[in-house]
Amino acid sequence: MRPAMASSTRSPTDRAGLVVALALLGVAPGARADESADRARKLFTEGQKAYAEGRFAPALDAYEEAYHLKPLPGFLYNLAQCHRHLGHFERAVELYKRYLDTPPGQKDAANVHTLLKEAEAEAAKGPSPDERARLLFVDAQKAYAAGRYADALTSYEGAYALKPLSGFYFNLAQCQRRLGAYAKAAELYRRYLAGLGDKKDALGAETLLREMEQKARPPEPVVLPTMAPAAPRAVAAAAPPAAAPRVIVATPAPAATGSAAPAPVSATTPVEPVSFWRGDGPLAVSVFFLVGAVTGAAITYGHDRPGAPNAP
Repeated sequence: MRPAMASSTRSPTDRAGLVVALALLGVAPGARADESADRARKLFTEGQKAYAEGRFAPALDAYEEAYHLKPLPGFLYNLAQCHRHLGHFERAVELYKRYLDTPPGQKDAANVHTLLKEAEAEAAKGPSPDERARLLFVDAQKAYAAGRYADALTSYEGAYALKPLSGFYFNLAQCQRRLGAYAKAAELYRRYLAGLGDKKDALGAETLLREMEQKARPPEPVVLPTMAPAAPRAVAAAAPPAAAPRVIVATPAPAATGSAAPAPVSATTPVEPVSFWRGDGPLAVSVFFLVGAVTGAAITYGHDRPGAPNAP
């Protein structure tokens, strides 16, 4: 694809150059010739018609194929003219110089030198926006063919910024589809179809659009059954510690004063006990209860797995 470019006013030299290649084919109309010469002459006629109508990209394609079949010097001039009108000034300079090195070019050197200087002056300014767009498009095509869809997308976007042709929408959509960005791809397919107007959808964009709309639709949520939390389990209370034994120590009765004999100790006489604990109070027993708590964790399920894009 070569983006078209507004051409400068054609000089009489342009038309003269377009006649040269036909004369150099060496075959008069109606004469017998080999198949290559017939095909080259037909392509030259197509290129001449396209050039006269200002359709320089189709003219360039026709001349290039004819030159491949019949590499005659006159085609170099025609190719240079097409490249100059398309803004490919560096390429035009190269072809003008090659043509000047041929015998036909030497005969027409004055006119060719004028065009050569014009092309050299334009080439010194750098590539035109159309030429930059064309180069970016070529880079994008190569990247897409190699499966580097992100790189292709970047180059297509740059080319579109320089040359906003509606056909770029389809290429951009193809890249987004390959990258799994289905919603973006769908929007670009819509823009491409809107730009077609009454033209036929030869690329199947409507089918691709429906496919992208289906894939861009969010999936149905997955509903899981609600699980009731488990009831807490009761923990048995610890048994109170056993009471400490009470120790009783018998204390002998005090001796009587004087000569009286001590009174006998009866086995039934009560004796006050002596505690081993000084200042002790009542014993306090604490019972601890361990209660287990059961907590429930909520699990959420997502569904965000892009489907594999279809082959182009």
